[in-house]
Amino acid sequence: MHDPSTFRVFLTDQNNLRWDSLKESPEVKVEEVPDKNKLDPGHYYLDVKLPDDYSSGAKSILYIMWERDERPHETFFSCSDVIIKDL
Repeated sequence: MHDPSTFRVFLTDQNNLRWDSLKESPEVKVEEVPDKNKLDPGHYYLDVKLPDDYSSGAKSILYIMWERDERPHETFFSCSDVIIKDL
């Protein structure tokens, strides 16, 4: 990962797939996936705390923002339609 970096994760309200319903996760833990062969670096695990009122099986939009804190201060975005289920 380009250290230092910041990941911010947002999730829409349940079944309310609108930009104005995005809620930021209060806690995001990032861990780089070990690359034993050094062939495919740059994958990460994101451990994200869901909103307390989130219920399993609801349709949502997952929006992730990755900001590099070092120059040139690039920012990358991803947006996915998801249904999150309990494990």
